[in-house]
Amino acid sequence: LWRRGRYAGRVPARPSGGWRLSFTFTMECSVVEAQLDEADHALIGVAQETIRRFYKPDWNQVAAAVRTRSGRTFTSVNLDTHVGVAGVCAEPIAIGQAILAAQSEADGEIASVVAVRGFGGQRPPERIEIVSPCGKCRELIADYGPEAHVLVPSESGPSKIAIAHLLPRKYNKHP
Repeated sequence: LWRRGRYAGRVPARPSGGWRLSFTFTMECSVVEAQLDEADHALIGVAQETIRRFYKPDWNQVAAAVRTRSGRTFTSVNLDTHVGVAGVCAEPIAIGQAILAAQSEADGEIASVVAVRGFGGQRPPERIEIVSPCGKCRELIADYGPEAHVLVPSESGPSKIAIAHLLPRKYNKHP
């Protein structure tokens, strides 16, 4: 499934001299969505079960499941803190577990990632939804799984999108 869009907007700017400028930008974007397979549905189920078991309102609200190229699955929950900047998303923790447990090159290469968020005031959460990874997590997924797919929410249910489409024109420190 191809999605093309053209997004335009006006961005006002004020240079230091007090002039008021505005410019218009246009961005073309194409996203390729793939159908979920049985392994993708199983990965979602593992992430949902993880958040059901370890959900703690305001502390552990997101769970991630990572599948490696070898088929091994690793899960985690986010670690929140009283000081927000010290919190850690669930995806990097799951990726780190995969790297530490790797017994082969394929064990350490990320194939698919999904994150789910729980909502509600008690365990288990009242509802669970698939969520898109944040920008930092997209960078990590792209670094440790350049060919990885990410399961994200869409209007028609979960979609599978290549990380390269979620993070186009990624910075590469080793060109």
